[in-house]
Amino acid sequence: MKDYFNYILLILSFLIINASSIIAQDSIKVIGEKHNSKDTIPISYNSLNDSTASVSRIYNPSTTISTAHELRENALVVLLRTNGKRLKELGVLSRSTEISVKQKAGILRKMEAIKTETILVNFALIESFNNSYRFSEVYFIYDNEVEKLKSGTRKGIFVSENGKVDETIELAADNFMICNYTLVSASNDSEGLVIYDAQMNRLKPPFPTVSVSGSSGFNMLLQILTSDENYHRKAITKNVEKLQRSLYLLL
Repeated sequence: MKDYFNYILLILSFLIINASSIIAQDSIKVIGEKHNSKDTIPISYNSLNDSTASVSRIYNPSTTISTAHELRENALVVLLRTNGKRLKELGVLSRSTEISVKQKAGILRKMEAIKTETILVNFALIESFNNSYRFSEVYFIYDNEVEKLKSGTRKGIFVSENGKVDETIELAADNFMICNYTLVSASNDSEGLVIYDAQMNRLKPPFPTVSVSGSSGFNMLLQILTSDENYHRKAITKNVEKLQRSLYLLL
């Protein structure tokens, strides 16, 4: 009877081990299908208890994970603001003979506020990415030069830490993505970091294209009026740090 009982236990143990192995391999297949609809994850699997078993992924170039790896190995080009179109329109309006002196003064004050905000945001972007972003190489250009970048220009358009174009800076990476600090929610004027490919096509979720800090145009304008220049640096640094954490989670 004792031998029979031991024999039954041996058979049950064998069945449990086989079932666990099947479940484990099915789970690996599901993970592979989650990351890639076409390619599964090949696995070197010696035994269920082998802690040295290695898993290697085959990434489809269109997947979120491979996009993150591509960015990691290349560069991110951050757009700095010029607000040229907006300032030009306001400038034309300020010279109109159909507005009052008071209206003209209001337009001129608004133009100065925009110029001040532009400078503060740009320096906050440069400082935050230089100090807090380590995921890839990073470069800066003004947004009015983006067409040159898209058409293949790799030198003479990039900006140094002082906010001025440096003719000696050259984009050394084989590929790049573009980051723009822009409006991401019209409902509450929230701004965030949006990632695009090299032709300014916005990358689709689940790639972390946006990292919102909860800042708003109204709040930013209020901080300008109260001379709190650190507001921009704090808000944008928070965005940069959040974006970087999201990118590292994909690796």
